Amino acid sequence: MKLSTSVYKAVAMLAGGVAGFFYWISYGCTAGCALTGTWYGSVIIGGVFGNLFAGLIVDIRNKQLK
Repeated sequence: MKLSTSVYKAVAMLAGGVAGFFYWISYGCTAGCALTGTWYGSVIIGGVFGNLFAGLIVDIRNKQLK
């Protein structure tokens, strides 16, 4: 079954958001951190990194299939 690129990116964004939340629980600072000072900041950053990683993986996979 072939999944579309948007499905890969959505799943990776969700996984990155979850990873960002767990990062905030484990290592996030409580004051003075612009990006990881709040849980939603960490979730957003994790989602962005997940989306970027999925785009990279999809591009590599498409080049290998050609």
